[in-house]
Amino acid sequence: MIPERMQWCVRLLFLLLLWGGEASADLNITPAAPTLSQTWPGSGNIVFIQDFCLRSTNGNSSNGRAYGLTPGAPFTLSNGSNTIPFTATWRGTTGVTSTLSAGVGLVNLPGSGVNCPGANNVRLTATVTAASLAAAPAGLYTQILQLTLDNAQAIPVVVPVTLSISIGSYISLSQLTDINLGTFDGINPLTGSDVVCVYRNVSGGYGVRASGQGTAGAFVLVNGASQVPFSVTWNDGSGAAALLPGVLLSGRGNVNNTSLDCNAGAANNATLGITVSAADIGAASSAGLHSGVLTLTLEIQ
Repeated sequence: MIPERMQWCVRLLFLLLLWGGEASADLNITPAAPTLSQTWPGSGNIVFIQDFCLRSTNGNSSNGRAYGLTPGAPFTLSNGSNTIPFTATWRGTTGVTSTLSAGVGLVNLPGSGVNCPGANNVRLTATVTAASLAAAPAGLYTQILQLTLDNAQAIPVVVPVTLSISIGSYISLSQLTDINLGTFDGINPLTGSDVVCVYRNVSGGYGVRASGQGTAGAFVLVNGASQVPFSVTWNDGSGAAALLPGVLLSGRGNVNNTSLDCNAGAANNATLGITVSAADIGAASSAGLHSGVLTLTLEIQ
């Protein structure tokens, strides 16, 4: 016969084993609160990548339990009233990548019943396009993207992911088109112009520099060995000013800081002017089509 005291010990051990098994459900992810920061260099997309180790277990089983993921809103980085949108994806434990939508949950994602001995097993990727960055005023843009995970058995886990982008002063020139000067009539000079867009992401002035394809950047139209010089002007709305090869023309203004392409050209704000004198054309060493390339560089001031 088993003594009464030993019987009690067996019963208590049996109850403890049952209770311990029910407590083994688990949901955790590391790192718990990552911070991702980048500086935009003036071109290209910004891509944030954060790898995590996710463990989601099912009761007293060591197998992975399916989990859900809900990202918070909004999918924008902010600097005061200025915002930049971003997109995001989630690559799960099986390597399948899903597109995330702000405030919309993903369900029944395969979990993992083990820790990450060699490498993390899930990945968050957030992408900001170059076009969105170029159109944004300079400054520091931030957002805390809240990721809420739940496996319906363990306590939900909230992971705040801090994203930040620093954007410096940026200037661009767009709406450029080729200038056809026409055919020389033997008497009159040839002239042409192009109305362009100067954008800057903060208010302020700029300088413009021009270089041709001749020696030391000379402005020339070329047909084989024949070269015809031309003159260049730049008008920012305050009047046409002469450009000299390689020399910075400072103190220009009238920039657009609300639309990267000046409302698709409707609000273009500078004019490039070209003039070829009749005397220079007449002195050309050969007839025929003469053409040239003019390179323009804008500098923030």
